[in-house]
Amino acid sequence: MKGKKPEKRYITTKLLIILTLLASVATFYLLGTVKSKDKRLTATDTNKALTTQVDWQAGTRVNIDDTSSEGSVKMSLTPSELDLLDIYNEDPDSVTAEINSEMRANLVDSDLETLWGSSGGVDDFWHYDWTIDLGSLYTLTKIRQYREYYGGLSEFVETSEDGINFTSYMLWEGIEGDPGVKWEEIDLPDSTEGRYVRARVHNHLKTNPSWINELEVYAVPPDATHTTASTQIDGQEGSGDKTLIEWTSFTPTQTVPENTTLTYQFRTSDNASDWTEWTGDYTYSGTPIDLTGLSDDRYLQVKATLSNTDGVSTPQIDDYTINFHNNQKPNQPVAQTAIIE
Repeated sequence: MKGKKPEKRYITTKLLIILTLLASVATFYLLGTVKSKDKRLTATDTNKALTTQVDWQAGTRVNIDDTSSEGSVKMSLTPSELDLLDIYNEDPDSVTAEINSEMRANLVDSDLETLWGSSGGVDDFWHYDWTIDLGSLYTLTKIRQYREYYGGLSEFVETSEDGINFTSYMLWEGIEGDPGVKWEEIDLPDSTEGRYVRARVHNHLKTNPSWINELEVYAVPPDATHTTASTQIDGQEGSGDKTLIEWTSFTPTQTVPENTTLTYQFRTSDNASDWTEWTGDYTYSGTPIDLTGLSDDRYLQVKATLSNTDGVSTPQIDDYTINFHNNQKPNQPVAQTAIIE
């Protein structure tokens, strides 16, 4: 019996070694898990809110009214001159001319010395059209035209929603003789919707010329945008002792009447200079918009797009709040007795 005691001692020692190894592995795993969850456990819930006129005016505003309802933003419904030259420069095919097409930009170059038209026609009572596609439907309010009149014919401008069916408006009723070079304008009826505007040169004699110097179109823009300033939403809250863990949610206070829409887009940057692509459009429906899919870059920008389809209604943003997690650096070790979920 005494001869078997060493074997029992050997088995006990081997078991202790195995248990020690298992304990070491468990400890290593626990430490690793705690380390991987360290940011989450030490993260602080915080937020940034835009609520005041100063907040809104810090950002980039396009057709935004941030004064009539102080502390809120909505669309400006004041008619303004459309930048027809910008439309042409972005897409030269947006402007077409039945004659002298190479001169078609002269009507929108803000230079009264340049012209588009013709020195005559093939037959008497000739005419040629010039048309611009504005790119989207606008509530048009006024059209102005600066031109040289010849032949005593009445002058018209035309608008269309589809580029096929046009409505004519008289700028000047023809009289005998030449009234000279001057501005003529027409205030369009309320709620005149149009995407296409057409001007015409014509004459009753084929040997007589007709020219237009400039065309201006006024409208209520169909949308407006507000974009926060590049460093306005800072996940480190201006502190080098903090680091962003994640952007979590976005919650606005807003009003969206009939015939209007309001959407949001988001992007992030580590340096407020190089940005990710804008996200797709998000619509708020009462549940906070989830931002956890965004990159955990330090800065966040929000772009709000307000639009209408009737030219008179506007959505309104009273405020919005961006929630995020950040923590202090360096992260402090977490006791191994911490509960890991």
